[in-house]
Amino acid sequence: SIRELILNQPSISVWIDRDGNSNIPTPPKKTSSNTDVFDLAITHVAIQHGEIRYNDQVRDLDADLADFYVNIHYNWLERQYSGTLGYENGILAQAGSRPLHHNLAIDFTAVRSGIEFHRLELSTPSSHFSLKGRLENYDAPNIRATYTGQIATEDVRTLLQAAAVPIGFLNLDGKFEYAWSTRPAV
Repeated sequence: SIRELILNQPSISVWIDRDGNSNIPTPPKKTSSNTDVFDLAITHVAIQHGEIRYNDQVRDLDADLADFYVNIHYNWLERQYSGTLGYENGILAQAGSRPLHHNLAIDFTAVRSGIEFHRLELSTPSSHFSLKGRLENYDAPNIRATYTGQIATEDVRTLLQAAAVPIGFLNLDGKFEYAWSTRPAV
């Protein structure tokens, strides 16, 4: 098994041209192997000072996620991964709009049957959104979460390029539930 994997200053660039072609390679055909990330039981995975760049010419969308980080540890006794991931100094922009500066931080624990988000925080200089929740059963997801936040409508105006959105704040506080179903949507 792999004991430790540490990447320092990795950089990933993803682009999609106007015809929808991408630099992401086509994955190989699925084999009959049933190995999953929990079978690997990697003791420690870390990414420090990473950067992800995304340029989508079909949607006129650019993203630059600087200071990307991951720090994950495997607990052999509990058979679970616990960790943090996120980025600071993220920039999201659509053609013709002002860039939206933001940060993301996630603390989680993952087991073979699901994942718990102890903290998921998305923030801009004027907005913040926090979520805590659990996803059970990766194959047929059942999600329960609580959230809170204050969204500056100026951020919404920037993202949507919609000057008609009034200036103010949206206060959010609530619960979210989702259950996977085989029933067709009505």
